[in-house]
Amino acid sequence: MKQSNNHNLWHHLLMILYHEAVNLAWFLAGAMLAVGGLAIFKFVQESFFRIAVGLPLLLIGTGLFFLKIHEIILVVVRPKRLAAICIFCYEVSLKQLSGNNKQGKGQKTL
Repeated sequence: MKQSNNHNLWHHLLMILYHEAVNLAWFLAGAMLAVGGLAIFKFVQESFFRIAVGLPLLLIGTGLFFLKIHEIILVVVRPKRLAAICIFCYEVSLKQLSGNNKQGKGQKTL
């Protein structure tokens, strides 16, 4: 499949599925951290262990959970953002940019 600056339909769908799978894995990891932190915070009797371990796990898990919800939504609704973070399109655009600089007349290189 030829890559270009414009995403074709198959490339776009493949990138959505890839990013959704990665974000879903991190989303589930955040949920498990939050649940683990909540369990430690609720059921451990020692006050220091609750605050030193349970609370940070709960906060980190909750933050990751909400961050990945945001990422999952952005992947679907912003195709330009998806094209900007696509490593394959970035490599192709760098090759095209370096090819254009060699053919240009007196242009400065990056």
